[in-house]
Amino acid sequence: MTTNPNCHKCLSLPETMDHVFRGCRFALKVWNFIKVPFDVLHSFSLGFTDWLRINLKSKIMLSGNLPWTLVFTASMWHCWKWRCNSIFNPGYEPPPNPHHTILQFSSEWLDANNVVNAKPTREVIQVRWSLPTLGNFKLNVDGSCKTDSWKICAGGLLRDSNGAWICGFSANIGIGNIYEAELWSLFRGLHMAWDKGIRSLDIECDSLSVVSLIAQACNHAHPLFCLIEDCKLLLKRNWRCNVSHIYREQNRAADHLANLGYELPLGLHIYESAPISLSSFLLDDEIGRAQSRAVPC
Repeated sequence: MTTNPNCHKCLSLPETMDHVFRGCRFALKVWNFIKVPFDVLHSFSLGFTDWLRINLKSKIMLSGNLPWTLVFTASMWHCWKWRCNSIFNPGYEPPPNPHHTILQFSSEWLDANNVVNAKPTREVIQVRWSLPTLGNFKLNVDGSCKTDSWKICAGGLLRDSNGAWICGFSANIGIGNIYEAELWSLFRGLHMAWDKGIRSLDIECDSLSVVSLIAQACNHAHPLFCLIEDCKLLLKRNWRCNVSHIYREQNRAADHLANLGYELPLGLHIYESAPISLSSFLLDDEIGRAQSRAVPC
């Protein structure tokens, strides 16, 4: 129960809300100035709950393509705002023409919301995996996370400048998030390349977030700080390494190896020969078969 100092009697919560949004002088001024559509005008003589339900479910559009539900809720919010101002700022008076303020607010809110929700114009381009330059090697890595169980795996493969298989890996890591999976794929892939004696390496990853983490200074408070720094230490060894971002359509072979990890025991699994299930992906990459990708114009 809430005490209303203006009427000196106890009101229930619904009665208090009804008074704030329909009965007090601020609310009365708002509803008198706002042109309430005829089809919902009858609701103002009904109980508070029915009044809310009818107006919030209304499909009426006002001039300027403003939904009545938006103007209605904006009106309620301003009723509350102006009433609070009057309580905490004695002598405060709402705008003399409250409907102008409410309609302008509603219009600006609608415009801003349309911009935020607008789908960017996109075009379809053709992308493909590319061979490393002559004498260099390429490492493609990827992580995978199943959001229903939070199981994570990693995968990657090394190829030479002819696109020929060198080696690859899948890793069943356990429980974690996608960033852990992506970073573990980079960490395992770098170790594998170093151990193979490779000293000139192009690394491709389809996680822009991970590429950014590796390129920038990392805060010590970051939950994956140690793993990020371990990757950076590997990159700083005496070899040439270049990490770049690619689209996932260019990284299908690494993605397949990452997903194979779910079928394997926990731990790292090295492939000296390519798994049979990877054959079609390797062939597509080797012959330069393009994949469609929608990108912002």
